[in-house]
Amino acid sequence: SSLIQFITQDSISGIYFPLILHRPGLSVYFLALIVIVGLSLMNLITAMLVEAAISNAFEDKEMEAYYNRQKQKKLKPLLEKIFQTMDGDKSNALTAKEIIDDLNGG
Repeated sequence: SSLIQFITQDSISGIYFPLILHRPGLSVYFLALIVIVGLSLMNLITAMLVEAAISNAFEDKEMEAYYNRQKQKKLKPLLEKIFQTMDGDKSNALTAKEIIDDLNGG
């Protein structure tokens, strides 16, 4: 339980203060340990947050690609119908004249 108290810095003065009073040189050890453990835990948490953010960004891109494919599937028949209507000579190719004629209403 004292290790957990030390890592979370919960009432740790009761553990290290008597030791430092008995041997003052231990203050350097405990100070270094507190700093290293604190920085290590902060780095670990930061790494987890960055990993989660990267993962979410990747999932967002996948979902966007999925929605774009669904839109394309819905629009394709409509666009085909529009181009077939504009293709006056039924050659399966639109000419500039056919496009202009259709835009002019006829």
